Amino acid sequence: MKETLLTPFAKVMTDIALIVLLLACYITGETGVFETNWSIWISTHAIVGMLMCLAMGLHVWQHWKMIKAFTKKKVILRNFITFLSIVFFVLVAFSIALMVWPTHQTLEIHHAVSILFTKLMFVHAIVQFPSMMRLIRRSRTSKTTCAVEA
Repeated sequence: MKETLLTPFAKVMTDIALIVLLLACYITGETGVFETNWSIWISTHAIVGMLMCLAMGLHVWQHWKMIKAFTKKKVILRNFITFLSIVFFVLVAFSIALMVWPTHQTLEIHHAVSILFTKLMFVHAIVQFPSMMRLIRRSRTSKTTCAVEA
């Protein structure tokens, strides 16, 4: 199971799921504020957010060696967008933890951090797009190689 989740194909699927979940989370969070059925939108937002956190956890696990390498100052300076992505992921997780005591201030903190996180994730996805394309090519090659060997 562990080897399957670390294949290039699994990494690409996780990345695609994250993009879809990020969009869904953003839409449900922003739309819910203006709807009369506010509780339904917020419930949907919470469920999608939990799924996104699970997918983000899988993404972090799949790239853990690379993420550990970001502790070096030289690497941080070269990959600043990825570093900021990690920092904002931690801030969003903290803002979610603040929801244990839901007040107007905690909702505002979560909203502000999440908006910045969403924008940063889109920049991160654009910057990492060439890497994702390499993963797709590798996953196709590995599937073709496996089919030929079988």
